[in-house]
Amino acid sequence: MKKRTSSKKIATIFVSLFMLAAVIFASIHLLALHTRQIPPLLQAPQWETAVRNAKTKYEAQLSYDEQAHTICGHETIHVNNTSAEDWGTLCLNDWPSSDVFVSSPCGGSTELTNCTISTDAGSYAVEPVRSDGVPSAISVPLASPLPAGESLQVDMDMVIHIPQKYDRFGYTETACNLGSFLPQLALWKNGEWVIHPYFEGGESVASECADYSVTLTAPKNLTVICTGESTTEHGVTVANASHVRDFCMVIGKGWHKVERQHGNVRVRSYYKRNSIMGYEALSAAVDALSAFGSSIGAYPYSTLDIVETGIWPGGIEFGQIILINHAIYAFSSDFFHGYTHDFFRLLVAHEVAHQWFYGVVGNDQYDDPWIDEGFATYLEHVYADFVGIHHPIGYVEPTFRLDSSVQELNKGEYASYIYTAGGAFLAELRETWGDDAFFSLLRDLYTHHGFEVIQTNDLLMEIREHSPEKSTEKTQDLISRYFHR
Repeated sequence: MKKRTSSKKIATIFVSLFMLAAVIFASIHLLALHTRQIPPLLQAPQWETAVRNAKTKYEAQLSYDEQAHTICGHETIHVNNTSAEDWGTLCLNDWPSSDVFVSSPCGGSTELTNCTISTDAGSYAVEPVRSDGVPSAISVPLASPLPAGESLQVDMDMVIHIPQKYDRFGYTETACNLGSFLPQLALWKNGEWVIHPYFEGGESVASECADYSVTLTAPKNLTVICTGESTTEHGVTVANASHVRDFCMVIGKGWHKVERQHGNVRVRSYYKRNSIMGYEALSAAVDALSAFGSSIGAYPYSTLDIVETGIWPGGIEFGQIILINHAIYAFSSDFFHGYTHDFFRLLVAHEVAHQWFYGVVGNDQYDDPWIDEGFATYLEHVYADFVGIHHPIGYVEPTFRLDSSVQELNKGEYASYIYTAGGAFLAELRETWGDDAFFSLLRDLYTHHGFEVIQTNDLLMEIREHSPEKSTEKTQDLISRYFHR
């Protein structure tokens, strides 16, 4: 009995000391957050008035059934034809109905009913048609084409079934992730709707920026974290987001929250048990906002959330919200060894970088995956220089061209090449040009292509135009090495 009591006391003392150390460490980092000098931020890109009034708007009134794992409700899409062509049909992306989710346990899918189209001439019912080859693509027939510059409204009731899956869309023992779960207008590009299958090895999203107004009713004991500004009262969450590429909600319980006001941005870190990593995520995100805001342009939104949850990759980006794999929080507890500590901060910085490249400067993640991943990978090094982390560039000899689509790559090639070679190309570009010309390119991309979708051809044109005259030949040599042109 004495030995057991002694062992129990020792264990209690050890746990108490560990908790005290965690609190002291977290306090030191919180102090560092408040005392780190913030460099002046560059101006954020602004919406043109005409574009602001023309963009698509989504409204949804939803309810979440925790036991049935469903989202039920109604969605309204205010569609504006901002192209130069008439639209004979509309196309919606319904990612929950992708094969990878349908085939998961408690399979995912979306049931759409009571779909109507409303125009100035009146309203009529339509029957959405799914693509045979890409079940996540839904064609919505129109009684008459929607002329360029005109608008209409789509209304539909829906039941969204959530699969059991560690992914952007799925529920686990940690939380329910609802990334890109609402039916969303597809991207119109080169005179047609862009239809891509869901790519489980990475991303395949292509969408314009839009506004979202979403109301979700959920059990009162659950926390709802989502894109944009939100309030929750008596189990009803009301969220509003403007100029975002997509919309995400995470629903669960057991989170702790630490936050910091960084200029005009409220940064919040949601973690489950590891307070040290919760503060680390907050610190890394704040530093990333400073690093990228001072070198490219200010973050244009009022909130940024980092959420520990159950997903299969390291992290996934959405508008104003970042999801980080909960296993990394546990794995990185032994941060004193250094490597995992830096890895975690770089992971957060990478996902924050996507708020600039993908979130604001958009791209087709299936046809031009190198754009957002290459820039986010290189911006890890900008962040590393800012905070003093040793993070060498991973140079590779191109075996595939960067303008390869996801369809041309397997999962391994996508992960090892699109990220690494994309970052290496930008690193070589900076070495060739020097800092002034290189960061001038990044600032101009952010300012002049903010809230747009840029393609590889457009980006290479910008690179050629920004190339210093003395580096013109070397710039073209770089482009020829990394691209099919």
